[in-house]
Amino acid sequence: MAKFKCSGGDKEVVPLELHEVYQIYEKPMDVVRLEEVRDAFIGQCFTGFAFQDIYALSPDNIVKVGKEGEPCL
Repeated sequence: MAKFKCSGGDKEVVPLELHEVYQIYEKPMDVVRLEEVRDAFIGQCFTGFAFQDIYALSPDNIVKVGKEGEPCL
C-alpha cells in the first residue's frame, strides 16, 4: 500500500466564463436525459451545489420569496 499513488495531482482548474455557461445552456439536445444533465450542471454553476445535492432536491426544497412569490432554493 505504501506505493499507492492517487492520480489527479495539482491540475489547474480553469472556471467557465459566463458566456461559456450560456452557450451550454442554449445548446439544443436531442436526448431528454442529456437535457436533464445539462440543466443540473447549469444549476450547479449558479448555486455551487454538488451533483448529489442537485439530484436530492425535491419540491419541498423550493420556497416562495418576494412580493411575487418567486420560487427559490
